[in-house]
Amino acid sequence: MNKSKGHLCLIPTPLYEHGPLDSRALEILKNACLAENLSRTVVLVEEAKVARTRWLRWGLPREIIDCFILYNEHTVEQKNKEILNLLMNGKNVYLLSDGGAPVFCDPGVELVDLCHQNKISIKSVGLDSSLMLSLILCGYKINPMIFLGFLPRQEKEREESLRSMAPKKELIVVMDTPYRLQALLGSVMKVMPQREIFLAMDLGHPDEELFRGTASEALACLAKTKREFVLIFSPLRMKK
Repeated sequence: MNKSKGHLCLIPTPLYEHGPLDSRALEILKNACLAENLSRTVVLVEEAKVARTRWLRWGLPREIIDCFILYNEHTVEQKNKEILNLLMNGKNVYLLSDGGAPVFCDPGVELVDLCHQNKISIKSVGLDSSLMLSLILCGYKINPMIFLGFLPRQEKEREESLRSMAPKKELIVVMDTPYRLQALLGSVMKVMPQREIFLAMDLGHPDEELFRGTASEALACLAKTKREFVLIFSPLRMKK
């Protein structure tokens, strides 16, 4: 990633209004609010009143509240270009939900997509589900969605399963064991060589890596062949 660019960080918040924020998320926000980092920090919230109340309850600096940017279904279209420009110019953007995971059936998927397109780093904290993390980090619209789970082990059966999914226009989610990552990508190359994929590898680990492109491009830049992963096929656009 270009070091002059900022990063987008997705911050899931408790579903229960009075619940505590995940300790790692709290640490990240406190660090973002330090004097030496504050000039690069941008905080996006859905609703000002809800965000203000929770922010103070979590013990975060009061002065940041005045700089909140409202990012919800009413402002998302007009704000995306502005926020992308901030990211491109070195600002670090933190997107908080009103409750639960940002982007998942909430505003933000277009922003995540723009970050992928512009090679801007994206991360999320406070979630232990690789599936949920992958869905909010991929930048694709997830509704509707097909979850295939684990594909057959044998190459022939695996490719038959993928072939049956090739015409589907929905987003498709696939999981498998780490040591079959390379074989799975090889099968995708044969069956759906041009369909864009999102590959989330080693989520939550120091060497976490996100990739968007074709299966052949993924194989070409794969640093390790054995990695925990979730594979997502982009939804196909309807022909006009």
